[in-house]
Amino acid sequence: LTELLRRPPGRALAQAARGSKAALLLNYVRSRATFGDPLSVCQCIEQFSVDVLSQKRQWFKIVGPEKAEIMLDAFRTAPADGLLLEIGTYLGYSSMRFAIDNPNRKIVSLEVEPTHALTAQYLIEFAGLQDQI
Repeated sequence: LTELLRRPPGRALAQAARGSKAALLLNYVRSRATFGDPLSVCQCIEQFSVDVLSQKRQWFKIVGPEKAEIMLDAFRTAPADGLLLEIGTYLGYSSMRFAIDNPNRKIVSLEVEPTHALTAQYLIEFAGLQDQI
């Protein structure tokens, strides 16, 4: 699996994401983030927004680092056990942030858009969080 994730995303994902922000993000993360390091992947997603998307006057629908801390603070008062359910995975950023902050909890994240779901799955596996999310 490690070797597969170091290769470019599979054909199905590459075809589905061609020319999209997701396709650009995958290449950006693969070339800059540290494999198996979820914080590195999240930081790379954040930096992609600055380096690539803001230049094109585009954005991602992610909470970003400041709002992520507010979201995580709210969940720190929740019961410490049980599953976390996220509805709307998008690219997996929030799920990864939840996983980093809650290393002993399982996270179930649902996404209806196939390209987003495949992109998130790839990024989550690249980050090494596939057994948690």
